[in-house]
Amino acid sequence: MDYAICYLAIGDKSLELLRISYQTLRRSGFNGDVHILTTVKTFPFGTDERTHVHIISSKHLNLDLQSAKPLATCDARHLNLKKRRNARLTEKFAICHAKTLIHEYVPFDKYDYVVYLDVDILVAGPINTFESYLSNHKGSIVTARSKVKTLGGNRFYMTRRWLVNTSVTANLTVWELFKYWHQQPICADIICIPATDVGKRLLLTWRRECQKGIDSDQAALQAVLLRHFPEKHILAPYEIFGYGPPATQSDRTHSPKDIEKVESVFVHFNGALRNDKIFNMYYEKYFK
Repeated sequence: MDYAICYLAIGDKSLELLRISYQTLRRSGFNGDVHILTTVKTFPFGTDERTHVHIISSKHLNLDLQSAKPLATCDARHLNLKKRRNARLTEKFAICHAKTLIHEYVPFDKYDYVVYLDVDILVAGPINTFESYLSNHKGSIVTARSKVKTLGGNRFYMTRRWLVNTSVTANLTVWELFKYWHQQPICADIICIPATDVGKRLLLTWRRECQKGIDSDQAALQAVLLRHFPEKHILAPYEIFGYGPPATQSDRTHSPKDIEKVESVFVHFNGALRNDKIFNMYYEKYFK
């Protein structure tokens, strides 16, 4: 089975995290193609001959809130600046939406799978453990399990049966939240996309869902998978896609000795774009 890894790096912090994630990916034993979608013309660190850097076209991505050009597919002017979550960063909005552009830049006809990784993921390996798992589920859309059942300011009240609706869950109905999201939510930071018509249809459908005026690619992906690909989607076990300590622990963790090793092939550090302290400490302790 032939597969490629795809990263998306928008903003200086993303590029710095990517430098480290990319190093761990190669050390894990992965020798295949890596595709990096970015907005910079001069790449800030060295790569090998099997790594391809793609500049995202202005017809697809517009980060300028004051721009007068025609609307791009992923346009920061769609931001609702009255909502606190959306007002954080235009880069956050762009990253959430631009994941759906993968097939526009990565040649699907060369691979069986394209595996998207966020830049705040360290690859502990061995990579052949992941490859065996993917081969055994060939043709499926494979995602990670989310570590938490509520995100941001969302709360689903079981006794009252109503939802405090924010941008995070706007794509999901109350029933979908009750039956799926709050039972076993997915994570959109690791996605194994079949390089087939199914994969292309997934990305196009996901893009349409993302364009409903919110910045949560995760809730949009959950909605799309539930409604359009229920027989194709599977959740990988924790041994494949795991989690390191969240960025919120950084104030309580002052030394690498306080950080325990995560027993999974991929280790995701939620919130590293805002605070990369734990991400870097884990890398220093277990990868150097």
